Amino acid sequence: MKLFCRIVAQPGSREWAALERSFWRSREMDEILIFNVEVDWRYTEAERSAADLYWLRPRHFSESVLEDSGDVYDESGACVLCGAGAQMAAELDLALDPRSLPRKALVVSLLGGEIVIASPLADGLRGCDLGGAELRPLTDLSKARVSIPWHILDVARVASGLSRNTQAGQTPFELGWPDATPCGHIAGYRVMSQMHVICDEQHLFGGFSATREFLGVRRGALRPVRPILCGREVYSAFAELGVAHILDPVVPERGPSASG
Repeated sequence: MKLFCRIVAQPGSREWAALERSFWRSREMDEILIFNVEVDWRYTEAERSAADLYWLRPRHFSESVLEDSGDVYDESGACVLCGAGAQMAAELDLALDPRSLPRKALVVSLLGGEIVIASPLADGLRGCDLGGAELRPLTDLSKARVSIPWHILDVARVASGLSRNTQAGQTPFELGWPDATPCGHIAGYRVMSQMHVICDEQHLFGGFSATREFLGVRRGALRPVRPILCGREVYSAFAELGVAHILDPVVPERGPSASG
């Protein structure tokens, strides 16, 4: 039997304190208790629109995985310790079953961490400086590779690093990834605070870019992924279609990154 319990709690509240006590009690008793925690910062429209840099955080998810006639990823350059760094093959036609994607969603995160974008938003982004990112077309896996109105966002530019002020972990009560490796590629399972990044001023207003550090874990279809950042021009395209709420403001800093 599986028991799922969804709790929404604000740090400092009684619910939060009770959740933390339950977490540490389960650790002491060596119970199998899995916490899947997402930290969602709330911003006013003015705060969001005034930012210079944003983190793309899709609110829609799908357990679909990319499939094609060959290998989707080239693992030759991946880290042997943590699995981070595999590159998506550029020459392959990527396929996906569109029936698995949430209806009416414009941006969806797949099981492997890939981000797919619906055509209305992709069309709006084509007039922006994408910063070297590519909107790769997807075909229908179930209908002999017929094109579908979805694209995968392929970001190659790495232009910043996570600041040490960014807290990452599996839960807010146990920061740091318990399976951390000496390679230092993975900052944590997911971000548990507002994101702070180290970046040059020239990167604040450009298109899409990624951080040097990865989040997540390599296990089955799961892959460590680099957080994707974007500038104001991309924000405007998202705002025009009413999905600016999936772009969280990022705090730019100068100083050492989490990996160095």
